[in-house]
Formats: sequence, C-alpha cells, structure tokens
Amino acid sequence: MIEAWRRSAAQDLRHAFRGSWRERAIWITSLAAIGTLMFSIAIAQAAVLLAGLFWGYHQLRGGSCTARRSPLLYPYALFVLARIAAIPFSIDPSISVDALRTEIFFYVFFFVLLCALDARREDQLRVILYLLVLAGLLATVAGFIRMGLGMDARLTSTTAGYYTLGGFLAIIYAMSFSLGRRKDIFPSRVIWLVICAILLVGLLFTFNRLHWVVAAVATLVIGLRRERRIVLVLTALALLLLITVEPLQHRFLQLLNAGSNLSGRDVIWRGAFMLIGEHPVTGFGLRTFHEIFPLFDQLIDKGVGSWHNDYLQVYMDSGLMALVPFLAVFGTATWMGWRNWKAWPQGSLQHDLNTAAIIGLLGFAIGGGTLDSLLSILFRTLLALIAVLYAAKPLLSATER
Repeated sequence: MIEAWRRSAAQDLRHAFRGSWRERAIWITSLAAIGTLMFSIAIAQAAVLLAGLFWGYHQLRGGSCTARRSPLLYPYALFVLARIAAIPFSIDPSISVDALRTEIFFYVFFFVLLCALDARREDQLRVILYLLVLAGLLATVAGFIRMGLGMDARLTSTTAGYYTLGGFLAIIYAMSFSLGRRKDIFPSRVIWLVICAILLVGLLFTFNRLHWVVAAVATLVIGLRRERRIVLVLTALALLLLITVEPLQHRFLQLLNAGSNLSGRDVIWRGAFMLIGEHPVTGFGLRTFHEIFPLFDQLIDKGVGSWHNDYLQVYMDSGLMALVPFLAVFGTATWMGWRNWKAWPQGSLQHDLNTAAIIGLLGFAIGGGTLDSLLSILFRTLLALIAVLYAAKPLLSATER
C-alpha cells in the first residue's frame, strides 16, 4: 500500500508541473511561498513577489484564469482597496505607508492562485496538501530541536515566533484530521494518526491557548461525525501530556480560568473601547497602534505592537470601510464552501478538500492570523482553493450530465 502511494505521489509531482513555462513558473513560485512560510520570511515573501510578477506577465500575454469571475473577488478586492485607502486617511501616513511594502502587495497572491490552480487537476490539489502536511511536520521537528538545544522555552518557528507556528500547526492539524479517509493523501490510517499526533503535540508545546481551542473545535466538528474512536485516542494523548508536563498543565489551567488570564488582552480591549467611536469609517491608519493606544502603562508586555484580534485590528486600522468587506470575505467563502459541498460528489478529492479548507477557514475565524505576514499566505491559499472549486462546479455538472 505504501509503495503504491509513493508511486502515485511521484506521478502527481511530475504531472503537476505540466504547462507552459509561464504556468510552471507561477506554480513553482507559489509552491515555494506555501512551503517555506514557516522557515524563512525572506524566501516566502520573495516567492510571492516572483509569483505575482510571473502572473502579471502571464495575464498580459493572454493567460487564462478559470476563476476569473469568482463571487469572492468582490469582497476581497473591496477589502484590499479599503486597506490602501486607509493609508492617506491615517493619523500618520508616514507610518501607514510602510504597509504597501509589508502587506498590501502580498494580497495579490490570492489572484495568482485563482489562475494557477485548477480544481479538475487532482495532481495539483494533492501536491498542495502533501506540501502543507510536510511543512507542518518539519516545522514541528525543527521547533523541538530548538527546544532541545535550549534555544527556546516553547515550540517556535525558525522565522516568526511561537504564535505564527501555533496558528500554522492548528490549521494544518485541522485539515489533516478532516482528511483521514483519503488514502491518496495518507497511505494508511496508522500513518495518518501518527501525523495528526505529531502536529497536535507540536501545537500543544507552542503553549498558545487560543490555537488549542481551534484544534479542539476542529477535532469535535470532524471527530464526532466520523472519527469518534480517533477523538478518544488524540484526547487521551493530549491529557497524558497535560498531566505529565507541568508547563502544559499550568497553561491548561489558565485556559480553564481564561477570565483571569487574558495575557493583557483585557487591557487592549479597554483601550480599544476608549477609542472605538473616534474614526469609525476610516480607522486610525495601518500600523498606528503605538501612536494611539492609551493604556501602555497598564500593559505587562511593553513589546505589544498590535490589537491581537483580527476584527479589532481591521476596524482600528481601517474602520468599517474595511471591516465590512473583511466579514463579507468570510461569509462569501462559507457560502461558496457550502455550495461546493453539495455540488462535488461525496468521496471525491474536491469534496473532501473543500471540507478541509472550510475547517481551516473556521480556524482562522476563531484564532486569527489573516493579517499575519506569513499566515496570510496560508489564509489566501484556502480562499483560493474554495474559489477554484466553486468555479469548476458548473464544468463538473455539465460533465456529469
């Protein structure tokens, strides 16, 4: 079975790179961005930049795009435009303009993937899943090596810290857990269970309580429907670690008493409430947290540089003009995911991948990270997967008839 899976995976890798040199260049740089986001911010962002340039050239040369008219384009484009518009409205445009370099340009990655991916190309879809799972495993191993060498006190990514790693592992764990019956992704149930266990253990040792909640929700949503015995196994593993590892036990007790252990978020929320009515439409401007936050003297961690909540961050940065389309992106993606779930045949790779992508988006909705320079690459990948699955849906229906 494993040998057959190995041959199938090798064939997927060969076939996934078919196409013109421009299409291959877009595909290779896109995979480089997705695969390296936990290991090198420089490589990941350079790959996004190159993918965007190749995509732009490909479109100028008459390149096709199967999801060109996706319903997700409109709220997504409005959100990007609102983020750009917030720069001249900023209380300090000289600070906010830096977002053009560190944030705004990289929104193009969503448009790149809309044209690079084809939902009918199962080889492409599987290669992305292979890459994400492999990246999660390697990031976990690298984090434990750093911990073992005494470099970090908790599992941390090599490029962006423990919060980014926790968010990444929570999403990859959730997606992997939902794909447990896909023999073309995991060669055996045992291997799938081991992979899920490794990702879960890695997530626990990031000590990110919010991402623990993401993993727990995903486990319950998927597990209670079709993996009840596996839920018991993974729950037993997590409880064993919580009982035997004192730092994990301490963090878990803090989670149970979350109201008294908000890690300064209560101070941030109080500060936001003091300002919430001042610039409701346009916000204060991107990257202006340090300039406007009124309660710095009450923060234990003086290094805090953001609102630590995606919805609050969008509102304070760019007001309702960005928050409304931001919420619409989640709403539209959920609606499209529901339509995909009903349209693609149960048991098909597209049906199961759509489920995994929706579970991943649920993780982002709960745990945040959509504005993180690295996690946003994964977020846009999930949005693009849902969009191309929706775009291919009429083609599927015609074929079936």
